[in-house]
Amino acid sequence: MDCDNGGTCNTENWRCECLAGTSGVKCAKIEDCAPLNCEEKNAMCIFDIKKGQPTCKCNEDNFYYEEENCN
Repeated sequence: MDCDNGGTCNTENWRCECLAGTSGVKCAKIEDCAPLNCEEKNAMCIFDIKKGQPTCKCNEDNFYYEEENCN
């Protein structure tokens, strides 16, 4: 089974073991996105595996998210 957002598959029971801050069968649910208001900033909420927390990613590839805005 493929797990999202840095989750790993436990081959004994074929279930995803999710990182803190994610949940669901495939770890696709990112918790704590609402306070970021990504949609209002023309961005989407993603899970930053290295930082272990949700962050915003700009919807347009040529923009980057900095100081809570897409530039």
